[in-house]
Amino acid sequence: MGNASGGVEVYTFSLAEELARRGHHVLLFCPKLKGASPPPMKGVSVCFAPDRPAESPLLNLTDPAVETAFEDAVVKFKPDLIHIHHLKGLGAGILSVCRDRHLPYMVTLHDFWAFCDHVHLYPGAGVRTCTDSEDGRKCENCFLHVHFRGLTARRKNVRPVSDFIRLRRRFILDALLSAECLIAPSEFVRKRFLAEWKELRSKIILVRNGIVPVSAAARAPRHPPIFGFFGGMSEVKGLSVLLNALESLPHPPPLQIYSADRSILMNWLRTEKYDASLGRSLRVRGKFQRRHLNRILSGLDVVVVPSFVETFSLVAAEALSAGKPVIASRAGALGEMISDRVNGVLFSPGNSMELANWIGRCVSNRRFLNRLRVSDSIRTVHDAATEMLQIYSKTLMRGIPIHPFARRQHLHLPKKISDKFTYLKSAHRIMQQAEMLRSQGQLNKAITRYQRILRNDPSHIIAGYRLAICYFEAGGLAAAEIMFRKVLDLISRLSIKISTEAYEASSAFYLAQIRLRHKDAGDGIRWLEHCLKIIPYHHRARTLLARINISPSSDISDIR
Repeated sequence: MGNASGGVEVYTFSLAEELARRGHHVLLFCPKLKGASPPPMKGVSVCFAPDRPAESPLLNLTDPAVETAFEDAVVKFKPDLIHIHHLKGLGAGILSVCRDRHLPYMVTLHDFWAFCDHVHLYPGAGVRTCTDSEDGRKCENCFLHVHFRGLTARRKNVRPVSDFIRLRRRFILDALLSAECLIAPSEFVRKRFLAEWKELRSKIILVRNGIVPVSAAARAPRHPPIFGFFGGMSEVKGLSVLLNALESLPHPPPLQIYSADRSILMNWLRTEKYDASLGRSLRVRGKFQRRHLNRILSGLDVVVVPSFVETFSLVAAEALSAGKPVIASRAGALGEMISDRVNGVLFSPGNSMELANWIGRCVSNRRFLNRLRVSDSIRTVHDAATEMLQIYSKTLMRGIPIHPFARRQHLHLPKKISDKFTYLKSAHRIMQQAEMLRSQGQLNKAITRYQRILRNDPSHIIAGYRLAICYFEAGGLAAAEIMFRKVLDLISRLSIKISTEAYEASSAFYLAQIRLRHKDAGDGIRWLEHCLKIIPYHHRARTLLARINISPSSDISDIR
């Protein structure tokens, strides 16, 4: 748990309050939440874990300070049952406290944190979601990218990461096997966990999340209809896919965006250089209070959920409960929640052109949009609580199995692995300093730090990429071109290309700009086409290619 307005947090708060309303004593133990405190919950006690330093891979597994605070809370509250909704921010080590005190516990698998450091199986850059980690063997580069922002082809870094991933998977798997049961909120989650760990087959049961119903004023769709987007700025939520779809329409309809802080989102739109005409269709609302959700949904006609991965979409469920049709990607649990062309429309994840076609049809065909306003019955938090209470009762009648590896209070790493993590954290610290200097316009100092990283690790892809951008921004096109080509060469040598697509596409885009500045239109267009081959919805590449408006065989004088 990390954000007070996140789907996992909202469901957990709602379920806790519903259980308390039915007369049960509930204690909520959670880390300090970003942005806001938990909402007031009648009858629910709240205990916060101690503040933690910046998260590290090891502290994500076991944190003695958090475990001590958790044990103190357990001793004081004396619970009969522990229901874990997420371990990120707390660490899997708190399950050792449950085992030591012989307390039965269960875990809801809200996402894939248990075996995926990307949490959502989505490395980014529009690539397909991970369907098989091959027992963790495909996780090394992902792990380095998430925690150290340092993809590297050097096996001396990958080897200790591989050892840590193996230990992490074993530690968490045994902790899950020791649970009384595991709750999957969707069939998509259940199948993906079983594909990863067949040992959990007898543990996982399907219990879909519930929501607090949202009532919105019933009315005919406006013309043009008003579309809405709710979600964070992370790429997995697909905001760029939606904006690319709107930009391809001759007359984009109004879109209200409820996302991150308004100033952050506006800066992102300017950085991505979305067309000025699109700005007239956008209404950037920023964050919102959940108590205003009825009024907000009453002002919308269609809700768009263009995510690349969803284990359960709170946004889609609340929109449907308010009688609003949903246009969503066919990603994970969304395909289970939405009946195509009944209460919404499904499109292929990341396909902005297909999304644009459906948006255009909703705008031009009012009869089609009216037909989508058929709402299915929505599962409420009252329904979820009733089912969970039945599971709680059955759980309390059974004992708690203990697995040998999970008996350990902490996970100890061999010294060589700990030393390697120390080196990687040092490189990451230098990288952070360089990025801060670059954002302040101190390019020369930033270049010095990136060069320092590359002296120790010449195959550090992200440092090389950032250095090339510094050269480009400083006007050193020759040095920038050499470095971008080196980055592409490093990527081509990787045996497993995970999380590299964004850097490969962006390097190709910068090379296209450099070649065009050198009046080499043919080579420039080839690099643009290479960029779009990797990320078809790369907005800036599409815009530049359209502005050039020539074929690869055209003469340089045809550039406009």
